Formats: sequence, structure tokens, C-alpha cells
Amino acid sequence: MFHSNNSNLYKKRDMVKNVFSLFSFTSNVDDKAIKLWPLKFIEKEEESLYIIKICHNIYKKRFFLLITHLSSLIFMYSICLIVAKINELFSKLKFTFIFLHIFVVINILFILMLHYTHYVEKLRRWRGKLFVLHSICIFLLWCSWLFILFNDVKDYLPIVVNVNKFLYATYTHNKINIIFCFFAYVPIFYLITIIPCSIFMIASSIVGSIFIFVIRYIIEIQRRLAFHSWNKQIKQINTLKSNLKEQKEKLSLTNIEEIFNLINDCKGNYCNTNEHLEEKNISVVNNLKKILTILKEDNLFSPDSKFLNRKKYNHIYAYIMDVNRNKTLSENKEPFKDVTEEFKEESETESLMESISEERSKTKIDEKSKMYSKNDEFNVKKEMDMNLKCDNVNLDIWNTSFLNNETLNEDIFIHIGNKLLKMYYTTNHNIPSETLYSLLYEMKNGYNNVPYHNSIHAAMVTHHCNVLVSNLNTANILRDNELGALFVASLGHDIGHFGRTNIFLKNCCNFLSIIYNDKSILENYHCSYLFNILLKDENNIFKNEDPKCLLALRQQIIELILATDMSKHIKILAQFRIKSIKIKSYIEKNIILCLKMIIKAADLSHNCVDWSEHYQWVKRLVNEFYYEGDELFQMGYKINPLFDRNCHNNFIQIQRTFLKELVYPLIISLKTLDNTSITQDMINNVKRNYSKWTKIEKCQIKKKKYLNELLCNIPDNWARVYYPNLNIYKTQKK
Repeated sequence: MFHSNNSNLYKKRDMVKNVFSLFSFTSNVDDKAIKLWPLKFIEKEEESLYIIKICHNIYKKRFFLLITHLSSLIFMYSICLIVAKINELFSKLKFTFIFLHIFVVINILFILMLHYTHYVEKLRRWRGKLFVLHSICIFLLWCSWLFILFNDVKDYLPIVVNVNKFLYATYTHNKINIIFCFFAYVPIFYLITIIPCSIFMIASSIVGSIFIFVIRYIIEIQRRLAFHSWNKQIKQINTLKSNLKEQKEKLSLTNIEEIFNLINDCKGNYCNTNEHLEEKNISVVNNLKKILTILKEDNLFSPDSKFLNRKKYNHIYAYIMDVNRNKTLSENKEPFKDVTEEFKEESETESLMESISEERSKTKIDEKSKMYSKNDEFNVKKEMDMNLKCDNVNLDIWNTSFLNNETLNEDIFIHIGNKLLKMYYTTNHNIPSETLYSLLYEMKNGYNNVPYHNSIHAAMVTHHCNVLVSNLNTANILRDNELGALFVASLGHDIGHFGRTNIFLKNCCNFLSIIYNDKSILENYHCSYLFNILLKDENNIFKNEDPKCLLALRQQIIELILATDMSKHIKILAQFRIKSIKIKSYIEKNIILCLKMIIKAADLSHNCVDWSEHYQWVKRLVNEFYYEGDELFQMGYKINPLFDRNCHNNFIQIQRTFLKELVYPLIISLKTLDNTSITQDMINNVKRNYSKWTKIEKCQIKKKKYLNELLCNIPDNWARVYYPNLNIYKTQKK
């Protein structure tokens, strides 16, 4: 009953106040945003924002205000000077007029100065202090003017002045719409303490000044309440946008994530005290039905077809997840119609055997180029030792340039590998330098000079692995041998790469696809190639480890290299998201998963560097893809748009989609391990590169220029065809 009476009372008060719009500010007890005495916002942040907004608003109207400001003063003083009895008036108001005219000059100087300073000094520097003094002078002069109007001296003034008696007071408050907490009350103290006159004169002056002050005070309250309401709405809108953005980033990409989110939704509904029991039960039952439906799917870690169909460029996901196998022969390629028919007539076995024999014959040529004598190896080691001493590689900087130089540093692979492995492993375990040099040299020799997946790419990935593992929460968790295994894996994650993808090997029934049963073909090949080198006695830097530890390190290297298979990208990302790895104990339990995320981020790190470096890597990658597409085209196979030279006009949109849909979510997820700014720097670079591609795409002239540059000035050696090194599969004699 008491509560209803109070609410009715508030309603009646609001009705009365709404009649007089001047007093229509809120009476809501819960919404106490303003402190009425002194007048300011309760929150300091909102108060400073209010001042900034007003200053910016004044600056936007600076020319209009300047003209009206000066014209008002000139008009007011001209009335006093021109109309009747100037000499008599001046004799009575001598000091007042001197003060007024001096103030005109000062006022003009202050206004020009304040306009020049852009009003953005926020009253903190000397210009801001001058602004405060200027305001005080205006208030003092305003009170003096009111005093003149309300005492006997007004009889000596021209009649027309009485018509404009509030001109100056109105001018002051209308032109400068700020009430400075304490300084707003200076006129009252001035009238009472400074001006000597009778009590009646003081009372009349106070009444006039208080009347104007109260009017301006209430208007200022209304303005502040309106600003508070606007600011509150803006905050709500920003919060809503932030929540929508967060929900979009956390949108279930896989079925397992959808199940995870539905279970969390059930928990949230159960704990919600605002909902009725029946509504809770209905919501939980509906979520459980959805979970049961999802569990019927074959692969919980793959995106469903509905999700892929929602994507404009879903062929990127199709390529990554290998949703469409692309083994169908091209039906639209007229020049290859006869070739297509020949492929149809061949049996699968004949095609298989032909592919195997072809790979073996071509490999013999490639193997000869990889042979070298022991003397050559020794000479190279000595030469590298000299180069290592004179080269200085900063291992702590993310934006290290690998390509954006006049000449490429072909030995950067060995420089970085030598520094990191010595720093973290070989020195502590007394591994001879010759063993490390031998390993690094043979690993570098195993890389082909393809445009993108070469030894420089491996060096970049290793460098970025070091930066990430040093700055994330994994820094003090990994042992030295685990760090050594990480860097060996990053150095060898693309060893032997011949510029073709897994989908190409599957389509061609390549010998490697038969060995590895179409599963992570290249990644398994890289592992085999790496351990073929690493397990040689002259290269084995892990030979001092006990067998059990050696087996664990081998397993770690294999898992990390297999994680670079893009077909596992979404699965690994989903596993990491679900586990919500933030606490140190969780990181220790899931250290391999964290390292998978790190090596994946490093493998895609050419998207997270400065534009000049990013563009050079993209140029190499797109040409490597197009060479593969050209070969598929000649064989009569259907080409994914990522590899189709004829779809080059759509490349920028494909690149933007890749950054937005794959790279950005990966770095955002990795940010949960970051207590520094490294992942934020990566995110900023991704955003800048995305913005750059967007601007290029919008301008047809720039778009044509950059698209042409991607395919121009291509070195001849980029088009060279390489083949897998099948020598690593030869049976070793016991």
C-alpha cells in the first residue's frame, strides 16, 4: 500500500512538472546520474565526455559563434555610445565604460585564441585556464551590468538601453553553454561581498541575477539529463553490438561446438530465476532434442552442409575440409574433351600403376640433383659457420622481414634454426655443433625452391613459433627438449614440399596418396622425410634422450606437423574452443593442443604481418596455386576457384574471406593464452591487411593494378616442376 502511494505521488509530481517543460527532468529515484550541487555528473568519465562533446560542438559551429559573438558585443556597446548624452553618460560611468571596452578587446583575443586551440585542450593546459578566467570575467561583467540596470544610475542611461537590458546576460549564456561547477556561483558571492550599496540595491541585484541563474541552471540540468539518456542509449547499442560480434565469433562452426553451446544454454536456463519452471523444462527439452539430432551426424568435428551453403565463398571451406572431392572430370573444357574420354576409358588400376611408375621415374632425376659428397658437406658447414657469426637475426620481433628485401637471405633457415636450437636445447645437452649443422644443412637441402612452401617459409614459421611460445602462457611450462621438438617440427613441417596440395595428389592417384590412404598425405610425407634425416646418427640431436622420452618427442613432432593439415583446421579450433584453455593447469594438461594452435598460427602468419611482407607472400602462394591449377587443367580435371587462373578477378574476395573466416578466428581463439600484446598485434595486422584488400577491391583501377602485379615479374624457376623424394621409402638393409 505504501509503495503504491509513493508511485502515485511520483506520477502526480511528473504530471505537474511536464506541464512546465522547463522543469521536466526525471524524478526516478533509481536514476541518479547528476549531482545537483555542485552541478555535475556523478561519474567522472561521463562528466569529461560531456565537456569534450560540448567543446567539439562549439568547434563545429565556431564560425557562426564567432560572428554572432562579436556582433552582439559591438551592437550592445554601439547603443551605449551612439544614443544621446555620451559625455554626460561617460562622466557618470567612466570606470565602467573603460572596463567594458577593455573587456571587448580581451574578449575578442580570447575568442580567437580559443578557436585556434580547437577547444580540445580539455581545460588542462594554460589555454584552458585562460578559458576559465575568461568565463569568470564574463560572469563578473554580467553582474556589474545587472547592478547598473537595477540602481539609480540607470536614469543616466539612454531609454533604448532598458529595452536591451538583458542583452549582455543573454549573450553570455547563449554563446557559452558550459556551467563550471564552482565558477557558476561566483556572481552571487560577487554581488553580496564586493559591491557596496544599500540592502535594497543588493536585494534587487540578487533577485535579477538569481532569476537568470536559475533559468540557465535548470536548462543545463535538462541538457545534462538529455545527454545522459543519449549516452546510456549509445552504451546499450555498443554493448549490443559487442555481444552480437562476440556471438558471431563464437558461432558454432562444428557440430561438437553446437552441442557444447546447447548444454551451456541448458545450464543457463536452469539457473535463471526469472523464468517459470514450465518454460525452463520446455527450453531444456528442446535443446536435448537438438543435441540428439546432432549426435546422429557422422562427424561431430566437421561443419554441416547448411553452414557451408550460408557462406558466399564456400569453396574455401570445401577445399579445406575436402567436402567436394573434385575427382569429377571437367565437362566444360572443350579443348580437353578427347583427353577426358581417354581418362574415362582407362581402368582405375591402369591409371594407378601409370601414376606410380611415372612418379618413380621422375624421382630418379630429382634424386640425382640432391646427391652431394661428404667433402661438399664439410665445406658447406664451414661456410655456414662463417655466415652465422656475421648475421644478426632478432628473434624477439614479430614483424621480421623475410621477403621484403632486395636480395633474399637463402641461409635464414639455418641461421634461425641454429640460434633457437642452440639457445633452448643443444647447448644444454652437450650436442656437438657439427651434429646441429649437419641436421640443418640436410633439412634445408630437402626443401625445393617452390614459390611458397620453401625453406624461407619454414624459417618464418619457426621464428613466429618462437615469438608466440615466448609471449603466451606456454612460456614457463615447456621443457627444453619439448621446445627443441617444437622447433624441429616447425623447421621440417613442409620439408620436401613440391608445390602441390593434398587434393591434387588425391585426384591424380599419386603414389603418396596410396601410401597414406588419402589422409594428410603431404603432412605424413613431411614427417617421413624429416625422420629419415633426423634419425641418422650424424644428424640426431636427440640421441642423448632415453628411449621413452625419444618416443614422446617423436610423437610430439608428428602431431604438430599433422596439425598443419588445413583439413584439420576446424577440428583443432573446435577442440581448443570447447576446452576454454586459460588456467595454467589446463594448459599443462593440453600442452600439445596449445602447441598445435601455435604452429597453425605461425603457419598462417604471413597474413598477420605488415602489408608489404604480406603481399609478397600472397604473390608467391597464389602463383603456386595457379601452377597446380594449370596442371589439373591440362589433365582435364575440374579446378577449384582457388587454383583457377581464369578466376583471378575474384582472388581479392577469396583472400578477404580467408582472412575473415579462417585466420581471424584462429588468432582470436589463441588470444585466451596471451597476457601480453602479441596476439593483439597479430589481430591488428590482419585487420589492416583485410582493410587494404577491401580498399583495393572497391577501386577498379587499384584492383586491376594489384591483380596484374600478382601475376607479373614472375621468376622462371617458380614454374619448375618438382616431385616427391621417394628415395626415403627405400628398404634399409639390416
